[in-house]
This record gives sequence, structure tokens and C-alpha cells, in this order.
Amino acid sequence: MRPGVLSPQGRALMDLIKPHLQAVLLGKAQPQQALDAAASEVNALLARG
Repeated sequence: MRPGVLSPQGRALMDLIKPHLQAVLLGKAQPQQALDAAASEVNALLARG
């Protein structure tokens, strides 16, 4: 395990979050919409175990 990755799913979680963060920074999404979408994807990943 690489330093900074606290969960075996950590890299997958970051890969899910990054596009939503980028969309906000580029003005293509509103912050709350991006957070809601990212949360939905992350929760689905965590539910799969």
C-alpha cells in the first residue's frame, strides 16, 4: 500500500471524485451538484465492499 492511501478503495474513490471537482473548477457544474453526484458514486462503491 502506498503512503497516503488509507483504504484499499482509496484510489478508486479519488478517481470517482476527481472529475466532479474538475467540473466545478472549470465552471461546468455547481458545487452542490458535483458533491451530490460524487457522494452517490462513492456510496455505491463502498456499498459493493
